[in-house]
Amino acid sequence: MATRRVRRRARGRPVLGGVCGLFFGFFLSIALTVYAGIALNSPLHIELVAAGAVFGIAIGLVGPFGRSRGGAHAARRG
Repeated sequence: MATRRVRRRARGRPVLGGVCGLFFGFFLSIALTVYAGIALNSPLHIELVAAGAVFGIAIGLVGPFGRSRGGAHAARRG
């Protein structure tokens, strides 16, 4: 019996969200070190970067960042 697989197109942009989340966690870690006095040897820095990546992937999957419906149009020359 042949099984029919239905391929669902991925929705959103999880890779873009993950990269943006990494940068967000990294810069949040730097800001907390500079302004809030978090120690440099604290494990909180790694946790913030990892949480930023997970948060970014989640937002990238469910967010409204899908491909646009229409194509780009060139400007008309008149």
